[in-house]
Amino acid sequence: MGTVQSQSIVDVVVTNDSNTDISTISVSSVDDFDWAGGRPYQFNGVFIGANKIVGRRLAINPFASHCPFNMTLHFRNGDIDTFRIHAVGCCGGFQHIQKSHNIYYERGHEKIMIKIENTKEQLQNERAEERNKEGQVAMRKKQYETAIKKFDEALKLAHKSSTITSIKDNKNEACNKHGESLLQKAWELEADKTQDKSQEAQNMFVAAKDMFQQAGIVKHTSEQQENLNLASMKVEGNELFNKAIEVEKAAFEVFETARKSNENDDYKAAENKYKEALNTYEAAKKKFDEGSKIESEKFGDCAQLTNDRIEDVKKVLNGIDKIELTCNISKVAIEERQKEEMKSQVGINRKIQEQVDVAVD
Repeated sequence: MGTVQSQSIVDVVVTNDSNTDISTISVSSVDDFDWAGGRPYQFNGVFIGANKIVGRRLAINPFASHCPFNMTLHFRNGDIDTFRIHAVGCCGGFQHIQKSHNIYYERGHEKIMIKIENTKEQLQNERAEERNKEGQVAMRKKQYETAIKKFDEALKLAHKSSTITSIKDNKNEACNKHGESLLQKAWELEADKTQDKSQEAQNMFVAAKDMFQQAGIVKHTSEQQENLNLASMKVEGNELFNKAIEVEKAAFEVFETARKSNENDDYKAAENKYKEALNTYEAAKKKFDEGSKIESEKFGDCAQLTNDRIEDVKKVLNGIDKIELTCNISKVAIEERQKEEMKSQVGINRKIQEQVDVAVD
C-alpha cells in the first residue's frame, strides 16, 4: 500500500500597523488544487482595525508546490494595496503589485507574517489632514490669519491629490474671507473723521488686495474677482493721489522760487511741475471713477476730492500763465526801452563827434 501524505498547515497573520483601518480584504488568483480545505478565501471581507492583528489557518495540499494567491487590502481612507504571496516553495514569495503602504513579508515554519506600515509620505499626509482640519476650525472662528497659516503648513506636508485639492479650496475660502474683512476695515478707517487714518487705511487696502490675489492663485468666483478689482483700484488710486500731493508740494516750492527770482524760466519750471501733478491727479481720478461704477458710494467721495484737487491745480496753472504773460510783456517793454536808449545814446555820441570834428577844423 502507498503512503498517504498529510496536508500541511500554515498560519497567515496580518498585522495592520498603519493608522488606518482596513475596511475589507479580498483574495483572488487562488488555485483550489493547492489547498485542502482551509483556503485563503477565509480572508475575504475581513476587517482589521488600525494597529490590530488578524490571523487565519490555511491547509495546504501535500502535492502543492508554491500555493500563490493575491490579497487586496481596502483601507477606510480609500488607499489600496495589492500583493501576491507564495505560501510555500523556495522562491522569495512576495510581490507588491499596487502600493500605498509599506508591506513586509516573512515566511517561517508553518507561519507567514504580513505587516502593514504607513509610508513616510502617508504619515506626512495624515499630518497635513490634521492641519487642514485645524485650519477649518480656525476659519469657523473667523481667525483667518491662523487658518491660512495652518493651510500653508498642510500644503507643505500633503501628498495625496485629494488632500491637496481640499487644502487649496479651504485656503482659497480663508483668503477671500480675510480679504473681505480687511477691505471692510479699510473702508471704516478711511471714513473715520475723528483723525487722519489714511495711511493705516491704505495699508489695509494693500493687505486686502494681497489676500484676494493669494486666493486667485487657486480660483475665483465672480464676486471674489470683483473684490480683488475693488481693492486693486483703491490701492492704485490712493497711490496715485498721494504721489500727486507730493508732486504738488514740490511744484509749490518751485513756484515760490520763481516768485522771488521773477524769472520766466523759473515760472516755466513751476508750470511743468504743476502739470505733472495735474496728470497724476487725473490718473487717480480715473481709477476712482472705475471703482464708482461698482461701488459708487465708497468711491464717490474719493473721486470728488480728487476732482477738487484737479480744479485747484488748473487755477494755479492759469495764474502762472498770466504771470508768464506779464513777464513776457515786461521783458518786451524793457527790451524796447533798452533799444530806444541805445538809439538815443548813439545819436548823442554822433552829435558829440560832429562837434569835435568842427572844433578841429
